[in-house]
Amino acid sequence: KERRFNRPVKVRIATDRFFKIDSVIEPKLREYLPKSEIKSIRRSPQGYISKMIMKDGSLIEFLTMEQDLMAFEGQDLDLFWGDEPIERKRFIATQRGLIDRAGFSLLTFTPLIEPWMKEELVDKADSKRIAVYTADIRDNKFDVTGNAILREEDIKQFESMLTDDEKATRLHGRFFHLKGIVYKEFDVNVHCIDDFKYENNYPVICVLDP
Repeated sequence: KERRFNRPVKVRIATDRFFKIDSVIEPKLREYLPKSEIKSIRRSPQGYISKMIMKDGSLIEFLTMEQDLMAFEGQDLDLFWGDEPIERKRFIATQRGLIDRAGFSLLTFTPLIEPWMKEELVDKADSKRIAVYTADIRDNKFDVTGNAILREEDIKQFESMLTDDEKATRLHGRFFHLKGIVYKEFDVNVHCIDDFKYENNYPVICVLDP
């Protein structure tokens, strides 16, 4: 409740491709926003929604990663919703705009790319400045009112097509960029040598293990 706004707000919504605004973002907003509260909508020459103005004075702007970096600069904001992984430079440009109004960000994404998001955001989560919620695909079987969304049989069919690494990301929401390059389990008897001292006269052999 303490995060609820009690005044008109300026919101930025950004995703990776224009077609997702048309097929995902706009339908979701129309589902949740009362139609009677929408004052006007502006669209790009291609027909994609670019701005939504509400009767109370609130403004929502829509951007994608396909646009020039400068499109993310020079705007004061209350809220940023980034859907899908976002490039760091565009994220930072948006954070600058949030300073003016002490705003905050909501990021929703499947962690397939942009490893900086793990290192600088997820790994630094403290539930105060940064809170992280990792969702499993089975968390989407029902909506908040109990209506069915995904069927278990369809999930299992999708699951049968995936590698173990892909399952970790696409089913369980774990970052993909480290998969396959680190040990999944650490065994001290295999991976450690105790009391080893390197002497200067030891030979050095370069070995590449693919």
